[in-house]
Amino acid sequence: MLKRYSVILLIVAFVACSQKPQVFNSLSLAHVFTENMVLQRNKTNKIWGRATPFAKVFMELDNRKYQAKTDDNGDWCIEIDTLKAGGPYSLLCICGNDSLSLQNIWVGDIWLCSGQSNMEFSVGNFLWCEEEVKIAGNEQIFFYTLPNTMDLVPVSKIPQASWYPATGDALRALSATAYFFAKNIQPKIGVPVGLIVSDWSGTAIEPWMSKEAIALFSQYSEALVELNANTLSREKVNAAFAELRENGWDADYYLKGAGMEEKWYLPETDFSDWKSIKFPNYWEDANVGLDNFDGAVWFKTSFDLPENFKLDSFQIFLDYVKDYNIAWINGQQIGETFGSKNWSNYYASAKYLKAKDNILVVRVFNVEGKGGFNYHPLWESEILAGNWVFRPDYAIDSEEFLKPMIFDKNPFSDPTVLYNAMIYPLLNYSLTGFVWYQGESNVGRGYEYRHIFPTMITDWRKQFNQGDLPFYYVQLANFGTSATQPQDSDWAELRESQTAALQLPNTGMAVAIDIGESHDIHPQNKQEIGRRLALLALDKTYGESIESESPHFNNVLFERGKAVIFIGSATFIKKCDDSKSIRAFALAGADSIFHWAEYVEIKDNRIIVSSSKVSNPVAVRYAWSKNPGELNICNSARLPLAPFRSDDWEGITTHRVYDMNIVYF
Repeated sequence: MLKRYSVILLIVAFVACSQKPQVFNSLSLAHVFTENMVLQRNKTNKIWGRATPFAKVFMELDNRKYQAKTDDNGDWCIEIDTLKAGGPYSLLCICGNDSLSLQNIWVGDIWLCSGQSNMEFSVGNFLWCEEEVKIAGNEQIFFYTLPNTMDLVPVSKIPQASWYPATGDALRALSATAYFFAKNIQPKIGVPVGLIVSDWSGTAIEPWMSKEAIALFSQYSEALVELNANTLSREKVNAAFAELRENGWDADYYLKGAGMEEKWYLPETDFSDWKSIKFPNYWEDANVGLDNFDGAVWFKTSFDLPENFKLDSFQIFLDYVKDYNIAWINGQQIGETFGSKNWSNYYASAKYLKAKDNILVVRVFNVEGKGGFNYHPLWESEILAGNWVFRPDYAIDSEEFLKPMIFDKNPFSDPTVLYNAMIYPLLNYSLTGFVWYQGESNVGRGYEYRHIFPTMITDWRKQFNQGDLPFYYVQLANFGTSATQPQDSDWAELRESQTAALQLPNTGMAVAIDIGESHDIHPQNKQEIGRRLALLALDKTYGESIESESPHFNNVLFERGKAVIFIGSATFIKKCDDSKSIRAFALAGADSIFHWAEYVEIKDNRIIVSSSKVSNPVAVRYAWSKNPGELNICNSARLPLAPFRSDDWEGITTHRVYDMNIVYF
């Protein structure tokens, strides 16, 4: 098999490398340079694009003139002088007979905002959207949101989008976290604010890390072997695969068997002798007689449309299918996917659908290992949970089958794939700093995060080569059922790891342990999250000398059956609400069993706690759970006391590390 696989890799590499580099014969700017864009004040900025190879490019901005010469691929880059805040400016580029111009260019501060869904969820996702759209009138906030994309290697091409002002209907598409951060800082700093938003819901931290950062950890060694073995971009891999298909791979290897010849995808097919099967299950594990079967297996189910369905299309979400699949609805092909990590997410046009008994047929082709539908139950849909039948068709010899190199990457966990496509292309853009909201997808490996998160921060600063840029981030909010008894918590361990990153210079953490929601992992109150992030920037970056950090644990003294906890805070801590009690403290003795504290007293920046069930406490914890419930300690800026523990005992995630084959939930 190794020999066969090596042959196809060589074929793909030859095809990809033999393709001529894409040469541009017309003048263009990188996608991130559009009208309404913001450039960084008080720093040199680079503007780049493409044109005819070996040609001169002339540019004028703010009455200053520049020129550059394109290389053999047509790439050019101009470094412009330091600009003061202001605008609007206009830009003119000329190359030969080609010219282009941009209006409404601003100079101010650029913040790169990244992370997973709590960064990605836009203003339009929230209940308060309409009210905010009505009142949003700050015309000095602009944003550029990168479309979701991945790549196998670092690529320079910035995903295409446009800059927009954060007003009117455009505001609906802007990250809510990023927006309220900017809304709070812009009036204070008095210069335009540009938000470059690069995020992807559900993603762990590893996809956002560079290969250089990944290489520092042994747990990524298997992934690193794959990364080092490949030098081809997604574009080249896809082009080589397309050429392979055009040259007969489909007919010679893939689209063979009785099913395609007899058109089993048609609704009039006789399915009466097809056997039943339940998902999620690889067919080798389903006890249906397909042990060690490689090749094509056909699956069929039926479904009704929802009542009063009036949309133009209907989503058919098949999740992950190993290895290749083609899907038909009522005889009409609706999609085809190659790769077990690429989502099979299809849309059937309403014109092919009927109210009842729609026939869905999926041809699954497995080339090696196990095959079929095997997804986490969390992602199950009504269709996947329905009554399925199957029929085996064309069998292959996995050793002899010509396996093409395909783009098959998981954006949620595969290392580097988002850094390559959504961070690396931005490295030439001058910034003020970073805003980060991520961690939910690393909760299952919370302890490990204390090492990889600071490494990512350090590496991003190195890659951008603009010094120790400010890096402000959100600690995970409370979520889920409120804890009734003290217990270990993977969420608490992740939060502790986030706290550890504060050891790096020029960092700040917005604590959100008090504004989450039990039923929704995405807090509605992005206004307060944005405010807390803005406090950090106004204090640490813009020098306002305001209280910006949550109170935090310094140390503890155990004496006479009590824990005296010393809190770090610029002002004295207090009850947030005098009418309510203080809760969420837990004490443990030498037996490591925690009990709730019954006595809690605040004295200046000390908290004294005790429990009648722990006569000689040796450890104390606060808000140490996925959701500690209502909390009632804050400082004068109404920032909550951060969760903490005084012990370093082993927890749920202490020994868990990244594994390509394990997903921790």
